Amino acid sequence: GAVLDLLRFGFEVLPGIYDLELTEVDVGLRPAFSDHLPIMGPTSVDGVYLAAGHYRGGILLAPATAHYLADALLNREQPAQLDPFSCARFLQQAQEGQEAAG
Repeated sequence: GAVLDLLRFGFEVLPGIYDLELTEVDVGLRPAFSDHLPIMGPTSVDGVYLAAGHYRGGILLAPATAHYLADALLNREQPAQLDPFSCARFLQQAQEGQEAAG
């Protein structure tokens, strides 16, 4: 479906592509977490940091991710801007789910 959409939109802009041969289709993986927010910051393992799951916004979020992670690494303190993207949010969600279930 996505390839068809790209071809259709391309045809609207450049009708001459109709007669061109499609030779290859690549799939770019865009990893995402269940809440569609990236994980950025330290893990429970000392000195290990993550910057993953940026989904569609990876190319746009790369400069900010690099800035804040470099700040965290150099200052040994997580900037407040990374708090919403912490790994801990999944532990909190799991605990809330257990409390609701039980």
